[in-house]
Amino acid sequence: MWWFRRRRGRRDDRPKRSIAMSSSSSSGDYKLACYSYTDLQSATENFAPEKKIDEGKFGELYKGELSDGTKFAVKKLSSKYHKEDHSVFASDVSSIFAVEHPNLVKLMGCCIEADEQFLLYEFLENGRPLSRLLFNPDNGECLSWQTRMTIAIGIARGVNYLHEEAHVIHGDIQASNIIIDENFTPKISDFGLTSLLPDEDSYINSRFSGTLGYIAPEVAQGKLTDKADVFSFGVLLLEIVSGRNNFEPDLPMETVFLVQWTWKLYEQGKVLELVDPLLNNDFPEEEVFRAIHIALLCTQDSVKSRPHMVQVRAMLTGDWEISVFPSRPGSLTGP
Repeated sequence: MWWFRRRRGRRDDRPKRSIAMSSSSSSGDYKLACYSYTDLQSATENFAPEKKIDEGKFGELYKGELSDGTKFAVKKLSSKYHKEDHSVFASDVSSIFAVEHPNLVKLMGCCIEADEQFLLYEFLENGRPLSRLLFNPDNGECLSWQTRMTIAIGIARGVNYLHEEAHVIHGDIQASNIIIDENFTPKISDFGLTSLLPDEDSYINSRFSGTLGYIAPEVAQGKLTDKADVFSFGVLLLEIVSGRNNFEPDLPMETVFLVQWTWKLYEQGKVLELVDPLLNNDFPEEEVFRAIHIALLCTQDSVKSRPHMVQVRAMLTGDWEISVFPSRPGSLTGP
């Protein structure tokens, strides 16, 4: 059971706005732009290799620029995520389009032509995946502790918005799906794409939804709820604290798995050893203890034992005092 005591004098500054869902290309003040394949060919120089930004399980991502100077990122969806019924695809995309928050990458439009389907997103100038900043920093660049916590809180706000306002389960919260803009504001990408999975494969895909290392135990059994996102966020929070990937096969055996190693340090009272050494001990210990405590609560084996994202966000910002302690997951082996 969860018990929280709210601190006085603090208020939720999370921006809110109403969302109107529609199966058409327009909804309230929102208007979904539809582009032709010719437009995208021109904007990406026929999907030139040098325009390719990234490639993930949902498809390839390219940088594009329209004739009016508008820049965007276009995701060329993998054929296995195509909807045969274009009207169903348009309805699904319209629902994603209506979701808007400062910590989410904004969907701008789509393209449906012949056997190709595309999604167009806002282009984040100088945007970089959080995974690169954490695991492969440029020229020894190191995110300060304050910046790391600002990023973690921003991600929590974005996921909380998806759950509470948009009623969307992301299904693949991970460092590479978080884009950090030039102001170090985190933007969550690829949300809502689980709606593009074929209906007949929804159970099968729920079993394999997510990325190894971030996947909650129950997902392997076909149970995908908002608490799976909470689990993934907990793993991501440990990565933000430690500056390392959740799975590092080249490290000593006891430190290969980040969650398991964190538990060992937690039980030995040595959690400060988890902190990214690039920080050179420049961090407030109380905030480190809080962040790791929250991460361990998020990664509990039992779905009921994990907090909701609204609680996670409040704990991170200090709006709620933490009065529960995590239990060592039974899935962890070793002393």
